[in-house]
Amino acid sequence: MGIDIRGMRIVVAVADAQSISRAAQRLHIAQPALSLHLRSIEEELGVQLFERSARGVIPTPAGMRFVGHAQDILKRVDNAYHDVRDAVAQPAGAVTVAMPQSIAKVLAVPVVSEVVRRWPKISLHMVELSTGYIPEYVAGGQVDLGITFAILEGAGMRFEHLCDEELVLITSPEQLHAAFGDQHTPRSSVMLRELSKLPMILPGSAHSLRKRLEATFALHNVALELVAEVDVIPQLIELAAAGIGSTILSCASAVGSPHGDKLAVLAIDEPKLHRSVYLCQSATAPQTIATTVVSELISQLARKLVAEEQWPTSGASSCYRS
Repeated sequence: MGIDIRGMRIVVAVADAQSISRAAQRLHIAQPALSLHLRSIEEELGVQLFERSARGVIPTPAGMRFVGHAQDILKRVDNAYHDVRDAVAQPAGAVTVAMPQSIAKVLAVPVVSEVVRRWPKISLHMVELSTGYIPEYVAGGQVDLGITFAILEGAGMRFEHLCDEELVLITSPEQLHAAFGDQHTPRSSVMLRELSKLPMILPGSAHSLRKRLEATFALHNVALELVAEVDVIPQLIELAAAGIGSTILSCASAVGSPHGDKLAVLAIDEPKLHRSVYLCQSATAPQTIATTVVSELISQLARKLVAEEQWPTSGASSCYRS
């Protein structure tokens, strides 16, 4: 049967009480069951642990040795239990989280604020990286958690879906007027095929968003007029506001822009464009308790922000201005 922690506690309790009946009462076990368990332990060891008499039981020399080992093991088990419980209550250690700029704009402040408030012993390091590099950094151990827009099969990582972000056209009223002429009613949306009428500025070809867009354009036979490539989101928005070219980004990228009064943010229809957002971490490297609680916090906050429309995604009315 093997001797488990429960068996060790029985032996120690009997030795301490010097009575099977009193030990059974302390452990809340029926006396016959405890006696049977004790005999099974002795059979397993091949030695007698207790001398039984009408006055009670006392440990044999072998029993005393076993009780000493059992007490040491049980103390270590109890210490481990309290150590883990305390670590969960007050986790400590360094946790590095990598996010692309568009996600950090929404998540960074809430995550840092909550970690500082809840777990002052966690040393949190937020890193801004292009999403294309994040899985590589997670797999290599440079960062513990990352936010990305695609699942990499066979990468030795776990991916948790957080939300789907709608992609929108970010342009200026002047560019809309040049492409579509005077309109009595301001536009709130544009057809995918109509994007060919606008000069476009998009991230470079290695960027995950660019790859996503090119696949969609090819599928629907849409040819764009690409006038420049820029990988930095604030500059993409600034160029759109200045009328140099239009771009396609997530809803959240446009909210709160200092150029908001010069921007037109329009939904893209037929089809709508979305990208999925994932939290990724290593599936093979052991995770600390600190990493685990930060991972759970990011997941909870992401869903809360989306539900409250503080993270504007698909259908969020705060995304659109024209």
